[in-house]
Amino acid sequence: MADPERAWVILPFRGTLLETRIANALQEALFQGRVEALASLLVDFPFGSEELQKDAEVRAKRLVDLIMSGSIDYIGEGPYPAHWRMDAARGVFHYAGASPWCFEAYRLLLDLTLVDPPPALWPASFPEPDKGALDAGGNLWDFFGDLSNESIEIDAFMGKLFDSLPVWLSPAESTFTGFLNEKDVVKLRGLLDALGEGRRERSSYLREFYAYLKRAEASNLGLTAAAVPVGTRWQDEAPRRIAEHW
Repeated sequence: MADPERAWVILPFRGTLLETRIANALQEALFQGRVEALASLLVDFPFGSEELQKDAEVRAKRLVDLIMSGSIDYIGEGPYPAHWRMDAARGVFHYAGASPWCFEAYRLLLDLTLVDPPPALWPASFPEPDKGALDAGGNLWDFFGDLSNESIEIDAFMGKLFDSLPVWLSPAESTFTGFLNEKDVVKLRGLLDALGEGRRERSSYLREFYAYLKRAEASNLGLTAAAVPVGTRWQDEAPRRIAEHW
């Protein structure tokens, strides 16, 4: 069965908040049983929308129930052979959670970190390349790989963009796997500045990605990127049975 056609989305992301508060609170709640740390995250939280707030409240309650019932089958250390798998793209073993708590924690993290809907004039779907562009014959994934080759510094940021969410958040349904925080956005925009306007103008993808970085910088936000099936939204994901992905 052929994979569904996918479209790239770039969304604003609260990266610094994740690194300084959200990840720690989730770890305390999940692996130390401190459910009050989880509850404190939702108090007066600036959600991007009412939809995200309602979803977060439901998932937080489910997580509290799972924590209190002793259903967390991972303690933040590893490897646990039954829960780790080889990721050929990354070339590493990583946690591949198939338990309900892993999916709920992942979706709660997205509810807290994604700013959706995005700010005004922020196109969620990545624009198609110009026909005469340098990269018109490739796809966005090719572009991100080529961009990594520009320099060691750029490669480090691209690695973070696609592989920096906590290792214990790796459900099979995960779409967003990494992010850039607010400072990363500014630094990467500066590195792309140094490539020169001529280089950016020849590449439609580079020009558009550069524009996303500038939008994020203007709004003091980070960003994340993912490919989702055409006609769906990132919120449309749902847990799958373990037999479907193991």
